[in-house]
Amino acid sequence: MLAAHPEVAFATATTSTANLNASIDVPNAQLFYRYLTESVATLPGPRHTATAPIHRTLKGPGPYLPVMV
Repeated sequence: MLAAHPEVAFATATTSTANLNASIDVPNAQLFYRYLTESVATLPGPRHTATAPIHRTLKGPGPYLPVMV
């Protein structure tokens, strides 16, 4: 069910302590919160979630060039 959500870019089942991992693609933190509290919270099965937001893109359509500081 989770993999069918339009916000889910990638989902996988694992054998670690987290049995399910998903990459979610939303434009901002507010929509991420809404997705977790409205869409994920209503799914049967998951008892809790752990999130690790990434707020920048490291890989895109061109080569990755590190920013020189």
